[in-house]
Amino acid sequence: PFDTQTLALILMMLIAGTVAVGVNYVNRGAVVFLGIVLVSVFCLSLGCILFAAGVFQGELDASARKFGDNTTPFYGLDTDTGKAPSFLSLLALFYPSVTGIMAGSNRSAVLADPSRSIPTGTLSTIGVTTFLYLAVVWLFGSTISREALLDDKLIVTSVAWPAGIVVRVGIVMSSVGAALQCMAGAPRLLSAIAADDCIGFLKCLKPATVSANPVRA
Repeated sequence: PFDTQTLALILMMLIAGTVAVGVNYVNRGAVVFLGIVLVSVFCLSLGCILFAAGVFQGELDASARKFGDNTTPFYGLDTDTGKAPSFLSLLALFYPSVTGIMAGSNRSAVLADPSRSIPTGTLSTIGVTTFLYLAVVWLFGSTISREALLDDKLIVTSVAWPAGIVVRVGIVMSSVGAALQCMAGAPRLLSAIAADDCIGFLKCLKPATVSANPVRA
């Protein structure tokens, strides 16, 4: 809808303006977004545990509570395409969710000690996100029926405690935070390439100093 597209354009302009002002504001915003996302992950995990224990129902029926229904792989037909997905196609769907680990290396110029911060931050991020992904997949897959998982595309909101709106806000904040990090990282990567003088027509994007905010890029 037109209203949605207009809202998206306004939001992207706000993100671009925040990035143009300086990386300090990006870092402050990242802390807020991360906090909201962690709260939403906690709420959906707690809701799933309470649902499995029969204490909390959420928006699901009792029939959706089925333990061990997803222990074996089953590539059924997609109702939209009529084709059965493969492991590689599902991996391609999942892959974009783990590319955020490059945010630190793309902004190495603003780090006090890049040689120490990048490996530590990247490996820590890989460890934490891998644990969260596996824990959430195992939690939902081991307690909720296969049919419920297939029918409800946003089942994390249906079972979230105390209400699904918490997770919906977390999803939006996660998307906005990812856009903010991409908008902050891409110009710095482009200006770093320009600073190497490898590509002639990018010289106009070279920053005045190494630590300068690459507004032109």
